[in-house]
Amino acid sequence: MIGLGRTAAGGLHYEQIEHELRTPLASIRSAAEILRDYPDLDEAERRCFVQLLVVESERLGNAVELLLGHSGLQRALQHRELRSDGTVSSGRGRLPASGKAAACSA
Repeated sequence: MIGLGRTAAGGLHYEQIEHELRTPLASIRSAAEILRDYPDLDEAERRCFVQLLVVESERLGNAVELLLGHSGLQRALQHRELRSDGTVSSGRGRLPASGKAAACSA
């Protein structure tokens, strides 16, 4: 099991929910701030950060969908499987693996 602690309604652990929502949100904010603060990034770096925004926003959307869906976030997390393309099989789609798209550097 990922994260132990207080259990929310439906058996979800607050730590799991927090991680699956805050991690991609922090990545999105960081990438957006870099794009804002460094307007002279070369095109390759800019594309890398834009791709990071897309991947992490999809990850956040998938996490919200799982949280609100009837399948349950906890069950999906317990059965996730890392794939060679950097995504995590969740039984209801793919979640990008943490840090996979974080290859950009400012």
